[in-house]
Amino acid sequence: MTSQHKNPHDGSPAAAEKAASLTAGGVLLPRFISRAADGLYVNPSLLDSAASFQHFVDRVFTADAYFSDLDFALFFSLLYPSDDKALQKQSGQDELRLARDIVPFAPERRELYHQIKVSPKGNSAEYYFEPVSIDQEVEEPVFGAPEEDGNKPIVGYEKRLRPVRTRLDLDEFIAAMWEKGVRFGIDMDVVRAAISDDGAQRLEIAHWQESVAGVDAGILEQSEALHRDNSPREMSNGRIDLRQFKNHFPQVSADTRLLKKSPRKLGELGWDVRGAPIEPATPKDFEIDTLAGPGTRIDRTGEGEFIVAAITGFVNLDIKSNIISVNEKIINRHGISLRTTGDLSLTGADFEEHGEVQERRVVKGHNMTFLADVFGQVVSDGGVIHLKEGLAGGSARSPNGKIVISGTASRALIEAKGGEIEIGTAENCILIATKVRMTRAVNCDILAEEVTVDSCEGCAVAGKEVNIGEVGSRKGTESVVTLLTPDNSAWNRDIEALAKKAEEAAKAREKREQAVALLTENKEVKKFIDLLKKVEAKEIKMSPEQMIGWQAAQTRFVSVRRPFLQLDGEIRELAESERLYGEQVAALAAAKAEAAARLSCKLRAVRGETVVRTMRVHHGIFPLGDISPKEIHNQLRAHGSVEDKLFSGHSGTFSWPEV
Repeated sequence: MTSQHKNPHDGSPAAAEKAASLTAGGVLLPRFISRAADGLYVNPSLLDSAASFQHFVDRVFTADAYFSDLDFALFFSLLYPSDDKALQKQSGQDELRLARDIVPFAPERRELYHQIKVSPKGNSAEYYFEPVSIDQEVEEPVFGAPEEDGNKPIVGYEKRLRPVRTRLDLDEFIAAMWEKGVRFGIDMDVVRAAISDDGAQRLEIAHWQESVAGVDAGILEQSEALHRDNSPREMSNGRIDLRQFKNHFPQVSADTRLLKKSPRKLGELGWDVRGAPIEPATPKDFEIDTLAGPGTRIDRTGEGEFIVAAITGFVNLDIKSNIISVNEKIINRHGISLRTTGDLSLTGADFEEHGEVQERRVVKGHNMTFLADVFGQVVSDGGVIHLKEGLAGGSARSPNGKIVISGTASRALIEAKGGEIEIGTAENCILIATKVRMTRAVNCDILAEEVTVDSCEGCAVAGKEVNIGEVGSRKGTESVVTLLTPDNSAWNRDIEALAKKAEEAAKAREKREQAVALLTENKEVKKFIDLLKKVEAKEIKMSPEQMIGWQAAQTRFVSVRRPFLQLDGEIRELAESERLYGEQVAALAAAKAEAAARLSCKLRAVRGETVVRTMRVHHGIFPLGDISPKEIHNQLRAHGSVEDKLFSGHSGTFSWPEV
């Protein structure tokens, strides 16, 4: 804006030239200010900073001068830019007209401007406007004594000061307020209206500009896969399963963008009416690298900074460490309950749970590790189940897999048919596996081919190889050890059946070999058959002339060739069957011998009532594998017949077979 008010005291161009030569009021122009015929111009591109312009303005005002016809908007924008970028934006412009000139600020005019009232915090300033006058020197006549006609003649003139009404000036007002400490936020419209009104009134003429807070650096989600879908799962038949959630463990592909850093945005500087800067709080920042965990990488592009999945896997957000990772195994830290996860059917190969598994909850997967107690059911499809705490009242199953319980199991079913079980202490549990290794068992039913227990109290144990350290009763309940011996009659029946089939194949083969012998009694026929065998086996190559002779021979012996090839094929098939049956007989015989050799039972120390007996089982079938746990309990607790009993007592040791 350019002031349209003309100050009668601001001087002519001649007066302006005089201002430049004044000792008081003379100002040397800096390099970013130039003088033209129509006024002073500022070149923002030559302006180093707002401080340089403020220093120049301060020199003008303290030199008892001011800017005439000042462009107030440009003036304040150069003094107090919102930030360095705002000043740089102006720097790209051409020279801008700042004022008409720098002129002296007469002392008598300076006295027209009162002190201003500034609030303690510098957020506002009040000024009392009132009509003003300035003392002006005038010549008044001096009269002498009256003459004869009665008139007093003028005998001379004397100079006197007489107040003359005047008005404040906008350009002067800026300079006066600067001197009195108000340098920012002057409302020029209010001041202009008050000067024009020329009345007495107290007005608030300046206001501070509060700083604008910046924006902290943040994180923007880039993938919907970061969100779990805990809505009920829809089954294939269209019904809803309220026990399972739709997608509790999000999975992403490699190179998927997960998170983007939104850079911090600095705040805008504020100013109080004194011109003192009000600094905004520095917004918080962070390095995006600190959020990237295993399985992720940082991509920095023209679009920004991103956390990207480096592998295909499951997204894990660790709230405590504030780290996002992508893992090939699923990691859950909040436990498994109806509220948090529902039942789980896991698609990943590995699963790690840090919280408790509540009772009646079912977890299905492959390799699963639980770092807290499990009260529900854990089912593996043949992988490893590792419970690092305990299993209480629930179950763990992994057919052909492995179950490891580092803590204690109680009132639980632990089953790994075709696999292994390793456990510290178990009480009132049923354990079924091919191999079982335990530290201590109390009132348990244990069924396996190989059983190793350090301490056994009141248990029913069945196996083909049983090795127990200490064994005895528990609160009146004896321990029963059952040695699972093979049913030799079944072995023998299978061996005899296979041997009979081998014998029948041999007889059939010999009968066909005799038919071939009869067919080749004639020397020429035998010669043809020998040659036919070599040709069929591709042992010889014939020339074109020989091929003509060979075709003629085949035509001659056509009645012999066809039955021979049929008999030869049957002999080969029967010989192969005979071989296979023989191998199966040998394998069964070896297995029978091995099964008998593997049978053993060793009780190193009997500390209470203990019974050892035998039970015949069919080979090739998991013993008692087709009956319920309750029936297994009853079967293992039975003593059997007198002939089956190998030991009964409450002390000593036992070893079978005896060495």
